[in-house]
Amino acid sequence: MDETAVELIKLHEGFRAYPYLDTVGVLTIGYGRNLRDWPFTEEEAEQWLRSALERIWSGVVSRWPKAGELTGCRKAALQDMAYNLGVSGVLGFKRMRAAIDEGDWERAAKEAQNSRWYYQVGKRGARIVHMLRHDRMLEV
Repeated sequence: MDETAVELIKLHEGFRAYPYLDTVGVLTIGYGRNLRDWPFTEEEAEQWLRSALERIWSGVVSRWPKAGELTGCRKAALQDMAYNLGVSGVLGFKRMRAAIDEGDWERAAKEAQNSRWYYQVGKRGARIVHMLRHDRMLEV
């Protein structure tokens, strides 16, 4: 990879964090990535997902250190909620978090289920509640 070419393209294209229409009306993002002719591959999307989840979970743990002690499916369930709702969103489940801090997984599951989020996300909510309650995946 020629670093001079990379710097030249960055200079010419500029960086845009959000999708925009380029000069000929093609949806573009980043350093001029034309999404019509060069869509993201599944591998690129997964790499982005992993990076985003790592940043989001770090944000959760920095504000709720107890979350950093979680393991298994319960940790995965909360990571999924954080990805879906954002850091502030999952931290807003104060009663669920209190139940988790006390190790009361039945109450934590009920608190997650007793929310607007649960009814908005369909099967995702049912799966997350099951994972919180039983520390294992719900096969659907």
